[in-house]
Amino acid sequence: MQKILFKVFSIIKPGVFFFIRIIYKDHYYVAENNSNKTILIVCNGPSLNKVDLEKFKNIRSYGLNKIHLIYNRTTWRPTSIVVSNGLVIRQIKKLIKQDPDRYILDEKSKLFLKHSAKIFKSNTNSFQDNYETDYITLGASVTVCALQIILKSKPKNVIIVGLDHNFKLPNSQSPNKIEIH
Repeated sequence: MQKILFKVFSIIKPGVFFFIRIIYKDHYYVAENNSNKTILIVCNGPSLNKVDLEKFKNIRSYGLNKIHLIYNRTTWRPTSIVVSNGLVIRQIKKLIKQDPDRYILDEKSKLFLKHSAKIFKSNTNSFQDNYETDYITLGASVTVCALQIILKSKPKNVIIVGLDHNFKLPNSQSPNKIEIH
């Protein structure tokens, strides 16, 4: 049954995204001009515990995924929050509904979540193929999506904090598995 559903969706997928792109065209994120500006990306790795975010209050910033989990430790708030993972989007849908203007989400979120957040056009083309377009390449990390969104705004500098792609999971966990605690 699952194989049949996957095959059906792969056939209708282009039409579904065409429909989403027509209906929600006013919700697509448009990169602003950030030339001569410094932009901050705040990732969610353990090294973020060593960063004093208060120093970045006056810098345009992009938080990622569940950045709200650090709000109890700082008064800093991101200008925007990029989320490209459908599971995370569903988990934080109440936060998105409370502050939709702050969120920039993968357009697939329109398939399962009613919201008025900005969305980005996504595909699986290479970053080089999407560089001069308004599409964002979906990668294995929301950081890749955020970096593309930011680079399209042509900033002078990009600062990245909390990026720990070498982070090791505890032995009891496995990558890409949904776990409930």
